[in-house]
Amino acid sequence: MPVTILLIQVAALILFFIAMMTDLLIERQVDTIAVLSSRGANKRQVFGAFFTQGLGLGLIALIIGPLLAIVSVYIVAQQALTPQEQSSLNIISHNVFAILYWMRGYALLAFIVSIVAMAFATYRAVGFNILGRRREMARTTTRPLWQRLNLDIIAAIIALAGYVVLLYLTSLQGLDARTQALIISPLSLIAPIFLLLAGVFVLLRLFPLLLQIGANMATRGRGAAAMLALGQMSRSPRQSLRMLLLLTLTSAFA
Repeated sequence: MPVTILLIQVAALILFFIAMMTDLLIERQVDTIAVLSSRGANKRQVFGAFFTQGLGLGLIALIIGPLLAIVSVYIVAQQALTPQEQSSLNIISHNVFAILYWMRGYALLAFIVSIVAMAFATYRAVGFNILGRRREMARTTTRPLWQRLNLDIIAAIIALAGYVVLLYLTSLQGLDARTQALIISPLSLIAPIFLLLAGVFVLLRLFPLLLQIGANMATRGRGAAAMLALGQMSRSPRQSLRMLLLLTLTSAFA
């Protein structure tokens, strides 16, 4: 059970990375979408064009991705294994189709996540025209979904409840090994996850304020580059927030 929970954590981080990269891909084309919308293209036409483009790229990745994964694992294993252990590589080279069949569920899940993230990002982007895009670039006017739902508070409550239950169970005497394996061990991994998420969300909530403080401090210096960079990031911190979130989660799970 603990190993399964760790695998779920790693898989969730990978899927989050895929969704973020898909969102960044669409965001790089927001200016083009805004120009098309301002010149008469309706939302259905713009959404259909970019959704078809993303669907084609996703299908190519669905076909090539598992093959590249097998080749990468083979090369890494070939470099890591000793000459006496090289024969174990036959498990990969002689069972390529079986491995591809086993990977089909994971590849389809990654494909579905990327398509859903791309559709959501495209649907959000088609609502901008040139004026709205410039206004959004100058200063962010919409709060992230996690902030509107107060996920930091929810994660903190779940983590606190998990630690309370864990403390109560560990204080009991006479618990058998089966109960410890089924309840205490998974709970000791799940509670820190939600505590970590709560801490990350709180950091993201305070990050714009920290950027504003940094921008105010930079105005007292002599260089204009730091002042302009921090000022722009504090007015529109969405890009830096996503990079900070990915870096924080990667460092925490590592």
